[in-house]
Amino acid sequence: MTGFFTLALIAFLTSPESAHRHATELLSQGQFHRAAQLARAAVQQYELRFGKSSLETALLLRDLAKAYRGERALMKAESVERREIEILRTRLGEDDANMALAQDVLAEILIDQGRFTEAARLLRLAESKLDPQNPHLAAILNDLGVICYHDRQFKEAALLFHRALEIHETSVTRSNLATIEQSITLRHGSPAH
Repeated sequence: MTGFFTLALIAFLTSPESAHRHATELLSQGQFHRAAQLARAAVQQYELRFGKSSLETALLLRDLAKAYRGERALMKAESVERREIEILRTRLGEDDANMALAQDVLAEILIDQGRFTEAARLLRLAESKLDPQNPHLAAILNDLGVICYHDRQFKEAALLFHRALEIHETSVTRSNLATIEQSITLRHGSPAH
């Protein structure tokens, strides 16, 4: 219990942005229980500062849902992620790319619950919102492949995994090129074109 009060105090005394960064760090370290505690406290701060239906609150709700998923509190994770989706739908519209990312998070939660049909429907919606070379599309296609594999649709799963890998490899290459170009620019000025 002392740990919760320490994390809640950190969230209260620091800026919402700092609490959000700390919760994200805990998530990346697999410390889901502590991340959930901090994210819950930070959500309250975000709601007070930005409003219950702000995009800032929605972003933190995604991290809270991921923390709950990591704790295997799947019903809580689903509820929180559905709240994020409603905020995004209201604020950005159904076709926004951010909706696709949130739908992918919800689909992963549904997969964990064994609700493959509903997850596949969400993933197909998410897939339609992203550019064919968007790096996030690779994760969505991979998740669809997992569902197809589960449903013993092995050829379809293999095709989806292959497409996901191609997108991932292409986006890594583009990212590496951008980093190299940025490094050259910092060292020598603008690169010659």
